[in-house]
Amino acid sequence: MDISKMIREEVEMLKKHGWLMHAVPASQYDGVHANYHTHGVFESWSHMDFQITLDMNPIMAHSIIEVAVENVKEGFRYGNNKVYDNILVGMPVMMKVFFECDREVMRIVLPNKKGEIPSRTDGDVFSRQLDDYNFDAV
Repeated sequence: MDISKMIREEVEMLKKHGWLMHAVPASQYDGVHANYHTHGVFESWSHMDFQITLDMNPIMAHSIIEVAVENVKEGFRYGNNKVYDNILVGMPVMMKVFFECDREVMRIVLPNKKGEIPSRTDGDVFSRQLDDYNFDAV
């Protein structure tokens, strides 16, 4: 895709919706950490942009992030290291502040297959969401 066309499309998305999501699958990094992240949330609603690092279908990641953004647009504010039940129906998610490139983002930590918030000691793909992965190093 032509870079100038891509930039024009992103500018239009930001004008129209106030935010956009970049979808970078784990295959572009280390095979484990994806980088689905927003731009424009801070500028539009004074809330940190969002990030999901669990490798998943980008449409699913967008849907999850969209719910969080809609909550922010309605005035809701997410806090660091807090668990919320207003994003996924019947399942908790944890919000945690991390650095993504040159900025802080609010990472949406998704529950494991048991519906529980993962811990660093679980040793599975869900616990890898808590890694302080350096996306700049790739």
